[in-house]
Parts: sequence; structure tokens; C-alpha cells
Amino acid sequence: IPLFPQNEQAIIQNCLANIDQILAEAEQIGAKVILTTVFPVGDVPLARRIVWSPAIAEAVETVNDQICSKASDTVFIFDSYVLLADAQNKLSPEFAHDELHLNAAGYAHLNTELTQLLLEIAGG
Repeated sequence: IPLFPQNEQAIIQNCLANIDQILAEAEQIGAKVILTTVFPVGDVPLARRIVWSPAIAEAVETVNDQICSKASDTVFIFDSYVLLADAQNKLSPEFAHDELHLNAAGYAHLNTELTQLLLEIAGG
């Protein structure tokens, strides 16, 4: 989005259209789906701020709101954003490799929570 701000809405809409297509195809075969929200963005280092944009966090919020609206009897939302965010809604330093990527602790945390969701779905 920072490199192509004129394409911001197209990027978001393309992402959402892809999700809708996946859900439609899953529904056709009677599959259950787990959608995960987009991870929060961490603290952006000074060197990257020159090419960074607050529009990234806004786009993540927009996409996540739409993902959460897809919940149904066959679509389960795995809210990784909530699991990984700190009090400022940024990627928690304990889970961050850098501003966009998780470290081993972040993946372990998600794996624990995802396992719980899978057990709930399988039991339900």
C-alpha cells in the first residue's frame, strides 16, 4: 500500500474478493472453514518509516472487520490479531521478529490457540 497508494482500495477489495471466493467454493463442497485475521503490525523501525504508511494498519483493520463478519455455522474466525496485539493494538514485542513477522513464541502462541479451536470444532 505505501508504494502504490492509488491502489489501496483495489488491494483491499481484491483480498476480500479472494476470501469470498474461497468461502463460496468451500460451501459448495460442504467444508468447514477457519479464517484467520491479519496479524497486527508492530513498531516500525526508523529506517522503514520513510516508506511506511498508517494506511497499512487501517487496511488491516478493514480486512479484519470483514473477516469477522463472515462467521457462521461453517465459518470459524481465528482472531490472531487479538491474540498477538498489545495494549496499543500493535504486534506485541514478545511475539515479534520484526514489525511484520512473528518469532517462535508468536507461532507457538498461535499454535496453542488454534489447536484449542480445532478441538472445539471437532467436538461440536
